[in-house]
Amino acid sequence: MLADKFSPGPLTFVLPKKKIVPDIVTAGLESVAIRLPAHKKFRKVLKETGVPIAAPSANMFGKISPTTAKDVYKELSGKINYVLDGGKCKIGLESTVLSFVGNKINILRPGYITKKDIEKVIGNKFSDKSRNKNEKILSPGMLKSHYAPSTPLYIIEDIALANNLKNKFGVVDLLKYKNLRTVAYNLFEEFRKIDNPKYEFALIQKVEESGLGIAINDRIEKASIGNIIFVSGNLKFRKK
Repeated sequence: MLADKFSPGPLTFVLPKKKIVPDIVTAGLESVAIRLPAHKKFRKVLKETGVPIAAPSANMFGKISPTTAKDVYKELSGKINYVLDGGKCKIGLESTVLSFVGNKINILRPGYITKKDIEKVIGNKFSDKSRNKNEKILSPGMLKSHYAPSTPLYIIEDIALANNLKNKFGVVDLLKYKNLRTVAYNLFEEFRKIDNPKYEFALIQKVEESGLGIAINDRIEKASIGNIIFVSGNLKFRKK
């Protein structure tokens, strides 16, 4: 039902794997992640290849996800032989990763397809529980630190409070965008803008924690190294 509604598109399904799937594809896990991409150019690649393609993301481990071919080339130049330029990503955020392992539905990574979108299709609500520290990582984006710029990024409750700071810092201003879709579309580009050596650190304010905002805040939380708070008028940096 979910595949009929959202695929091809930004929804990844984590399912128990069959023996036909090599262990090297799943890092030895007994599950496999499957997604049908919507981009016409890459769908043509899949058709020409004639077999499923197993591939990592086009960025170095833990770093900012690329949204343009230029981003990919800048980070992976000398490590790859070819870049297929299909234009800027239409959504910006990575796919929602949905697990069916253990006969339970669980969102491993929030994305453009929200929990509410999924519940509308399946006709009932489900309890989405976060991974505990003893469970295996079944999906990219489940680590505490990910999507991180080189410049230390701190979350601040109210970006207006930044006026009280005298440090050389950058600001990721998400308030300038008209809605959460445009925030998602531009988020990683904003992360890249603050990767400037002249900044001691950068600040960002979270968006509303609902709908697509859950996925956006997830990326912000994982990209940040801590919070900035004001206590009795004094600035406090709190690292994770």
